[in-house]
Amino acid sequence: YTALNTLSLHDALPIYGQTLADVADQLVGKWAFDDALETSVGAAGANSFAITYTPEDSNYLTEYSTVTINVAKASLDITFEDAEFDYDTNAKRIEIQGTLPEGVSVEYTNNDQINVGEYTVTATITDANGNYADMELTATLTIVSVRDSQYVEQPAISATHGQPSAEVVE
Repeated sequence: YTALNTLSLHDALPIYGQTLADVADQLVGKWAFDDALETSVGAAGANSFAITYTPEDSNYLTEYSTVTINVAKASLDITFEDAEFDYDTNAKRIEIQGTLPEGVSVEYTNNDQINVGEYTVTATITDANGNYADMELTATLTIVSVRDSQYVEQPAISATHGQPSAEVVE
């Protein structure tokens, strides 16, 4: 007798970065992965792994097969926040916060502004390897004119011609 060669994984979709340990409980019956459970589920997309069925009953033979695991792209923990700057003739820019894994890049649109105004900046994040979900984030870059309130009004000073400076009257 041989074991039925029916394999399936439940509904849960593993995510790039997980291991076989994260999906091992989804194998039906006495099937087990041939690879160590610490093995990565692989890149995003379909990945095949060898599995073995070991019957408890010695009347059945050990069965070998493969199972295909569809791996989802992982999300990135990236933020892109609005920022306000005072005008000072220098270009202003805003940048994403977070660490980009190897192969992931960011391109900014409408960043590096100089003049007073509000600008919508777009950060487009892409993964050349296809393991992370692409993202398009927007934030507002605002450059404001220098406010009059930033300057402290100085008291008027008057002096009479010929007075020593120590005798200046306020």
